[in-house]
Amino acid sequence: MRQLAVVAMVASIAAGCASYEPAIPPSIALANVELVRPGLLRQDLVLDLRIGNPNNFDIPIDGLTFRLDIDGQQFAEGYSNQRLTVPRLSEVSIPVAATTDTFAIVRQIMSLGDRQEIRYRMHGYAYIAELAGSRRIPYEREGTLSLDPGTRRPAPGMTPDRLLLVPL
Repeated sequence: MRQLAVVAMVASIAAGCASYEPAIPPSIALANVELVRPGLLRQDLVLDLRIGNPNNFDIPIDGLTFRLDIDGQQFAEGYSNQRLTVPRLSEVSIPVAATTDTFAIVRQIMSLGDRQEIRYRMHGYAYIAELAGSRRIPYEREGTLSLDPGTRRPAPGMTPDRLLLVPL
């Protein structure tokens, strides 16, 4: 009887290991940038981030760090201690606070010219909650932000990246 229980336990462990899928890191993309508090030297922004979970299980996120580069130049950075769970095979949007300096904004405005899009790179770390603390997972996303959202037609079911700066 005891041998039967040991065999059943080993078989269930083996079956669990055979069905184990390695976790795919969450995707983190920039959805919007909004200037919320202008200042003489420092600007406060809110970045709307889309966090996607391509896994067949929920991902508990314990925090984020991020840096936003625009056209190859550092533009803003920040962090968030917001805790959230990204459901399996889905996406959530969260607003996060970021800061930039006035010179970064002026530099970007002066380099715009007649362009209707700007390139961005968002990178940092997502902290995934685990039983013994959290694990730091790096992420990076590159894309374009349209300065004229009316000219872009996203694929069905997709939201275009956009940039919204509130006039001073």
